Amino acid sequence: MSIFIKLLQIQSQAITIDKDGQNPHFRSKYITLDNIIAKISPILSDAGILCHHTSDGANIKTILTDAETAESVESIFPLSGSTPQQI
Repeated sequence: MSIFIKLLQIQSQAITIDKDGQNPHFRSKYITLDNIIAKISPILSDAGILCHHTSDGANIKTILTDAETAESVESIFPLSGSTPQQI
């Protein structure tokens, strides 16, 4: 089975992630990265997909690799800007 079929099966699942972070300045809630990773990692692991990240200082690359076929999918997020809000 290809990585794309596995990802499609994962995507078709109804996954709910609760907002667990609180922004007191704007009085709003948000989903923390720790909560996303805790929810998604077991689902990817069950499908045999490894998620890892690399950085070259200017970009963060997220790589999803199928442990069975070694197929992978990558995304790149640029880290340009001087503040987290600009990024």
